[in-house]
Amino acid sequence: MKGTIFYLGLVMCLLLGSMISYAQNPWASSPDWVSDADDQEFTMSVALADLDNDGDLDLVAGNYKYPYSFPEEEPWDLGISDIGAFLVAYEWDEQSCTFISPPTQFLIEDRRCYDCIAIADYDADEDLDIAVGTIVGKGNDGGAWVFKNLNATIFEGLFSDADEPYYWHSSDSYDAHCVRWVDFDGDGDLDLAALEVPGILHIYENDDDELGTEPLYVFDFTDPPPYPYTGQQTGTDDLYAADEYNLYGTTMEFGDIDNDGDLDVFVNKNGNLRLLQKY
Repeated sequence: MKGTIFYLGLVMCLLLGSMISYAQNPWASSPDWVSDADDQEFTMSVALADLDNDGDLDLVAGNYKYPYSFPEEEPWDLGISDIGAFLVAYEWDEQSCTFISPPTQFLIEDRRCYDCIAIADYDADEDLDIAVGTIVGKGNDGGAWVFKNLNATIFEGLFSDADEPYYWHSSDSYDAHCVRWVDFDGDGDLDLAALEVPGILHIYENDDDELGTEPLYVFDFTDPPPYPYTGQQTGTDDLYAADEYNLYGTTMEFGDIDNDGDLDVFVNKNGNLRLLQKY
């Protein structure tokens, strides 16, 4: 009897093992599509969104160039950046069921080091806008950027960084490794959160569908902060509390974890996440 039970148990383990193995590998053995980017361009971030309102999801990719190429005479004067690349998008083609290559190069004014992407209709005009975070490659090209959807009739003309009315840039230049659209102040519209390494959270308020270039709130989670934590912020009293502040700040996510009507935030510290609850 014991032998029978052992045998049945072994069979069940083998069956479950094969099911688990199959469930862990649902993808094709080879890629169904590969981008045709330059071999020296690294894609740091991607996002899917229906940018042209045609009912299909398009692919946005933020790139930078590696290895870096520094001028010999003045290595820190990069000029038009040799470490930057472009923010591009691949339009989905319904007939061929794949993305169209080569990609559309949306933003042609300059190369930048695009590190993160967040897409939303922040100005409530029924089309999707792109927020990006860039790292400092030269001068004033770091920080947070927003490119407004021009609602153009062709995919190639949706965005521009050549005309100021159609793009926004934070007043400060810094290494922004994560951006998120979030209704931080609970007024019904989307504000922009940008996380600066090594752990400084910038909140840009959306006021009548326009973002202020100066952050409304700045929360400094770097190590070591003053203790008890004062926030080192502008425009408000301390909104966040945490036991530890040695944050490196390369990723974050917002959510009302405790269902109290306020947004809490997860921020990474080394290899771990830290929850900071808003009160």
